[in-house]
Amino acid sequence: MAKRRSSGISIKTTPPGSTTVIISLIVFILGVIGFIFPYTAILGQLSFWLCLAGYLLLLAGVLMKGL
Repeated sequence: MAKRRSSGISIKTTPPGSTTVIISLIVFILGVIGFIFPYTAILGQLSFWLCLAGYLLLLAGVLMKGL
């Protein structure tokens, strides 16, 4: 059998801190509320961006050590 070669790309991840998870969850939930109730003052207009910001904050917490 042939040996498997790794692709050469390795990403080291770390578990995010509890504060990062809580803040990203709050931002994401605000985005979902803005999507469900589009007639809220600011949340309706920013629902997509709030969801994206919550996800990116969580991603940053996974990829950066100590965040």
